[in-house]
Amino acid sequence: GMRLGEALARCPELILVPPDPERAETAWEDAIRHLEGIGAAVEPGRPGEAFFEAGGLLGLYGSVEGALRGAREAIGPPVRLGAGRTRLCAYAAAQRARPRRAPVVVPAAMTRAFLAPLPVSLLRERLDDEWGRIDLPEKLERLGVESLGQLAALPDAAIADRFGRLGLVALRMAQGGDEPLKPRRAHESLVEGIELGEAISGPQLERVVALLVDRLLANP
Repeated sequence: GMRLGEALARCPELILVPPDPERAETAWEDAIRHLEGIGAAVEPGRPGEAFFEAGGLLGLYGSVEGALRGAREAIGPPVRLGAGRTRLCAYAAAQRARPRRAPVVVPAAMTRAFLAPLPVSLLRERLDDEWGRIDLPEKLERLGVESLGQLAALPDAAIADRFGRLGLVALRMAQGGDEPLKPRRAHESLVEGIELGEAISGPQLERVVALLVDRLLANP
């Protein structure tokens, strides 16, 4: 969080590494595929964030904790893992977790109690993607509603009158409600290969490529 000028003043030999969005996107796609490799049906969120139903993995791992351990082994450290009945609850649980420690698991019956003391600012990152620039948490804080528990206690009609559909979505999140996950279709790679000699000409390469394409198309 330090400003660049201050960082350079403190450490003149600092090496600045420019961002590489393409490399970051590739790394994140690899992480998601590793999750899908353990049988998880993944709904990607923002870069670095994903959700999946741990219940679908209980037959393989025996428990939610076991499924999360499997996810950690698949992705590799450092990763924050959390489980809850809703996306918001799981996200908040993961925020409390530590990268190299046990995941935080919130029992379904404790969802509202777990969410109640958390700040409404937690909703900002859950609403931005779908609702754009509307900063509902800031408006709620100006009205004195600072925690999710305070928001959950407000009547539906008052929220709908003041904030419309967006307010009702936020209210439902604060009360422990959510929409079903929408997993993406799992990626499947098809690979064919042939070992080639060192002295191979252009026409031979063309025939090799044609053969590889035929093999791929023949794969059921």
